[in-house]
Amino acid sequence: MQDVNKVIVGRLGAAHGVKGWLKIHAFTQNAEDLFSYGPLSFLKDGKWQPLNVEQWRLQGKAYIAKVKGCDSREQVAGFTHCEVSINDAQLPETADDEVYWHQLEGLQVVSVAHGGEQILGCVDQVMATGANDVLVVTPSAESIDDRERLIPYIDHVVKNCDIDAAKISVDWDSDF
Repeated sequence: MQDVNKVIVGRLGAAHGVKGWLKIHAFTQNAEDLFSYGPLSFLKDGKWQPLNVEQWRLQGKAYIAKVKGCDSREQVAGFTHCEVSINDAQLPETADDEVYWHQLEGLQVVSVAHGGEQILGCVDQVMATGANDVLVVTPSAESIDDRERLIPYIDHVVKNCDIDAAKISVDWDSDF
């Protein structure tokens, strides 16, 4: 399987019970949406492999899944902590003003505060804080300094997000 267009949508957890079930942690907005995508893949030993979920259910506050062809705890034990992905073409289209987190990773972040343009770095990851999403911006060869910045992804800070130009313009003082 090619990993060129893979989007990480979850992580496999510990084995659950003795009949080939394991915990699965979804990174999707609604956890059970993970099971509506197909095909799923998991990364094991540096290689993407098919993940055929035979059944799944809510168990307490977490989801568990039965892997097709695995009928014992020992067979799924090696899957623990493996990332789960889908091909990005499987994702629903976004509205014009929406983006997926994975589309932001690697984009250059430019501050337009004070009327100029200063390159702050590139988006390394996006994290949820409860109040709002936050861009983790790490320095790049072109950035003004070598500081990591946490920039809230909110309307009055993010002025423009141009996926095609690989650039996010922010109203963010470089001293922050």
